[in-house]
Amino acid sequence: MIKGVTPRYEYKFFISEEMAQEIQSEMKGRIIPDPNMRFATDKNGYTISSAYFETVNRDCYHEKLAGTKIRKKLRIRGYCNKESLGYVFFEIKRKVNNFVVKERGKVKLSELDRALYPQDRNYSSNGITEKDIEVIDKFRYYIETIAFQPTVLITYERQAFMGIENDRLRITFDRNIRSKGINSVNVHDISNMSHCISPEKIVFEVKFNFTLDPWVKKILIKYNLFQEAISKFCYGMEESNLVNDINKSIYT
Repeated sequence: MIKGVTPRYEYKFFISEEMAQEIQSEMKGRIIPDPNMRFATDKNGYTISSAYFETVNRDCYHEKLAGTKIRKKLRIRGYCNKESLGYVFFEIKRKVNNFVVKERGKVKLSELDRALYPQDRNYSSNGITEKDIEVIDKFRYYIETIAFQPTVLITYERQAFMGIENDRLRITFDRNIRSKGINSVNVHDISNMSHCISPEKIVFEVKFNFTLDPWVKKILIKYNLFQEAISKFCYGMEESNLVNDINKSIYT
């Protein structure tokens, strides 16, 4: 594992709006809004927009479909609200067997191009930590050595909550999931996008360290929910016609 980064489990499920409301009602008194909910623009939460990087051979896509035990994805994430428009986040997300490990580094939006394709390493250090720089440098190393390039933009609205007794427990509900093909990074250009997952479907995620709280298990059992291999990235790749028809999966 990566030093200083705690591996986590992520369970994903497709649910309806009706079930989402019922589950949130069941969880009252156990969860509170995640700090990011201060950016919420309506009842569906705040908008997340992520530019995913991929190889010409679509290695990340095929590794996901094949269930490769150790794999990674690169993305640059932004939040579409006035308070956070000034920064974007470089993320390296690894799947190691059943665990998810994520490294994250932020940079000013105005410094994005310089950080991503630098002539030098002298982008602004205002508000940027050494850890941020370490992640950005690693991100750029993968781009240069594996030839990753910006390929698909995924955008959705998220309601996020955290456990009251266990603040490492995170519960999210993602709606209105849409995508488009890209060849440059502009996470705030969310025009001309298409739904890559049916608008009637909500992606419900449970994220935790080590052991799932028993009360959450009871809710999953009550609603007969079983973990699903849901990838917004793969759905977006297919909806945006970024993979050959012969290689398309059951996601389509």
